[in-house]
Amino acid sequence: MNGDQDFLRALVVEDEALIAMHLGGLLEEMGLDVVGPFAKAELALDRLQHMAPDVAVLDVNLGSGGTSFPVARALIGAGVPFVFLTGYGQAGVRDEFPGVPVLTKPVNEIELGLMITKLLQAAASDEASDGAPDGPADGKVMR
Repeated sequence: MNGDQDFLRALVVEDEALIAMHLGGLLEEMGLDVVGPFAKAELALDRLQHMAPDVAVLDVNLGSGGTSFPVARALIGAGVPFVFLTGYGQAGVRDEFPGVPVLTKPVNEIELGLMITKLLQAAASDEASDGAPDGPADGKVMR
């Protein structure tokens, strides 16, 4: 994940400023270093070229008709676990992302905390089992 860093990084993609500030604050309270927030997928993708977060929180629908789906694809390719946030529940997420958790807005801070913890624990478990015969073949957290 982030190699020699002593802290965990959380990427935030959210176009609504107040929600982005709230998410950032919650993640910081959990001890995570927040990267972003990014209001556009293109900005988040650019940042991903220079660093790999340990976990990510993605608002599905971004301004001007955009979505965070390109970021989701990049995160899957990099093996980074993430959660979608949407006001539409599971119906707001495409079928191409089966198994990716979805939290409904407004997000409950306890639910978000539990989900982030679960994602990080699963990622740590997958890293620990790399090379083991019973580990996942592709090493990815989200499938």
